[in-house]
Amino acid sequence: MKVLRYLRLYASLVRFAASTAIVFRADFWCRILMDIAYYATMIGFFAAVFQHTDTLGGFSVPQARVFVAMFLVLDSFHMTVYGTGVYSILQLVRKGDMDYYLLRPVSTLFLVTLREFSLASLLNLSIGLWLLYSAIASYPQQLQPSSIIYGLFLLLNGTFLFYILRVLFIVPVFWTISGDGIMGMFYALRDAAERPHRIYPRVLRIVLMTIVPFALMASVPAELMFRPFEWSSFLLICAVTLCSFLMMLVVWKRALRAYGSASS
Repeated sequence: MKVLRYLRLYASLVRFAASTAIVFRADFWCRILMDIAYYATMIGFFAAVFQHTDTLGGFSVPQARVFVAMFLVLDSFHMTVYGTGVYSILQLVRKGDMDYYLLRPVSTLFLVTLREFSLASLLNLSIGLWLLYSAIASYPQQLQPSSIIYGLFLLLNGTFLFYILRVLFIVPVFWTISGDGIMGMFYALRDAAERPHRIYPRVLRIVLMTIVPFALMASVPAELMFRPFEWSSFLLICAVTLCSFLMMLVVWKRALRAYGSASS
């Protein structure tokens, strides 16, 4: 089956990444320390904010802990699975090395974006998951299992949405060669996603939930975990994710055609 073929291929990529991490131990530990420093900075920021207020964007302190942990899981999953691979597209296009992957008998998008598994970030992902477990377990009111499952499902959807947005913001390099401006915009929007979406003006919130749906990655899932299930919110998230995914596939195919015509 095709699915099993891709699973075996991905398992091979993970094994190769693990062997590389063992050889380059200095890089392995630097990545771990870098992520831990980022975790400490983000947690410290929210701790400082809540010294001056009881709520932030509708989140109480316990709810903010869940939100922060969700975002750290999201970010560490991104760094573990596809962050390095997607970013490498910049160099592959600039140097003309994308040809090597176009000749492979598998999906180019799959091979390019998922080939750089980070073992160091996997360790930090486990830290993020532990923080999320602790935040949910220490929540002052007992959360229903259905609410927790719903929130975790939306978080999983958020990791997929993050992947989609990462690809969409990187593919303009096929036409512009330099992706610095677009990537600067991506990081600015990603920084906005580090904060509860309700702190922003209504128009910006709508943009962050539909056009560039960074708010749907962690902030909205954290909020909906503490509210009764709403079909309207669930269907909106599914619709935005599906539309973003289809857009990614269309733009990626056009980008490969643009690259092929440029190199021919």
